Amino acid sequence: RIEKLKKCVKKLGPRGRKIIELRYYQDLKPQQISELLGLSVLNVYKIMSRLHGQLVQCVETLQG
Repeated sequence: RIEKLKKCVKKLGPRGRKIIELRYYQDLKPQQISELLGLSVLNVYKIMSRLHGQLVQCVETLQG
């Protein structure tokens, strides 16, 4: 399942991949991500929510 998730992350756009990297690989908080990317914290949360949905759908599709 992890390998499928990694494949799905690679399918995201550059901003999505960057946010995933910052949040889950570098363990940054949404506040820190917003400062780094020049976004509001609310916007970071909205983007993360959308990304989560996309990743869930992608992994489920790959699992068949």
